[in-house]
Amino acid sequence: VLALAHPREVNRERLLDLLWGDSDRGLARQSLRQALTTAKRSVGGVLRADRDLLSLDMDRCNVDLVAFLELSNADDIRSLHDAIEHYQGPLLEGLSISEDEFDHWLNVERARLSKLATETMLRLRDLYLAEGNHAAAVSILQRLLELDPACEEAHRSLMRTFEATGQRSVALQQYQ
Repeated sequence: VLALAHPREVNRERLLDLLWGDSDRGLARQSLRQALTTAKRSVGGVLRADRDLLSLDMDRCNVDLVAFLELSNADDIRSLHDAIEHYQGPLLEGLSISEDEFDHWLNVERARLSKLATETMLRLRDLYLAEGNHAAAVSILQRLLELDPACEEAHRSLMRTFEATGQRSVALQQYQ
């Protein structure tokens, strides 16, 4: 939550709603205090907390998610490639918290990040194709299909790229 909010801070009340929305407010505040104490012990000065607001000190830590978000806005091959290297799939995959508010937040963020990753990979594909680097375009499209096997644009683009490089049989296999 704090990484996605970067560079903004997160209000403690927001975290209470997300993580302990159905709990008694007093117990929820106590749970948050305990969680923050544990986090401060394990990550030192990375966590910034005052009375009402929490944030991460990005000068003291590296977060793949933050790097992905920053680099995905670039227009050059190196930055977009690096952005994609930081994206490893669905946000907090495998995490299960039985709070409706958190589940909703997580699903919205997963969808947003997945869409951004797809858009970033397609922009990178376009740059590779513009410079005639078909092999790199194929590689990024195959990575996209690993993350989203139903991405029709990636399938179509792979077929066109294989066709353009004289690999008609591979294009037909991709079609099938």
